[in-house]
Amino acid sequence: MNGETIGTIGLLLLVIGLPLVLGAQEYFQAKKLALPVVRIACNAWLLPRLLWTLFQTAFGLSLGLAAGYAMRALGAQLASLLVAGILLPVAWWQFPAFRLLWTYWRHDGRAILVVNRAQKTATYCNQDFHFAFTLADVEQLTAHWPTRTRAASADYSYSVLTFANGTELVISNLLCNSFVLHTLLPGTLVTTVQQRYAWLPSDLLSRRLFGPFF
Repeated sequence: MNGETIGTIGLLLLVIGLPLVLGAQEYFQAKKLALPVVRIACNAWLLPRLLWTLFQTAFGLSLGLAAGYAMRALGAQLASLLVAGILLPVAWWQFPAFRLLWTYWRHDGRAILVVNRAQKTATYCNQDFHFAFTLADVEQLTAHWPTRTRAASADYSYSVLTFANGTELVISNLLCNSFVLHTLLPGTLVTTVQQRYAWLPSDLLSRRLFGPFF
């Protein structure tokens, strides 16, 4: 079996198998959401287009290296400055997606959300704190979506649950997206906020790093 045959078989498996896997994922997720007690944790299938995020990051690094090589090869000449002036901003534009992935994973990549429909209660636990609440206390669900301007970074969004006492709980789509949350909290008021990048509310560093450039 030559390389072309193996490549063709691999492509067919990808074309045929990927839709089946995605369909199975939706089926099992629907079954999970119908259970009396729903337990949600981050898993590999919920990572938003991880491979594309990594590809975009690698592309940005390669552009940065190319700019450095051009400046080293050409020296401090106008041509090298022009090349670096073009490549470096484009390279920097490739990194917000990886930054989003990193901050989202640190926030609730290891979190667990458990919703008990019979008791109408829920608990959210991550590596930092444990938060228990009743479903009736959730007054509003605000979904924060990015503008669809960049393929990788546009896959990251988060939701804010606002409670009657003013407390807020931030849940990123690494754990649970706003559609699933609305399914679990059907009577909750839902609003949508669109922003350039869906930086988490506490992520001031990302705004400082990328805000002046975007």
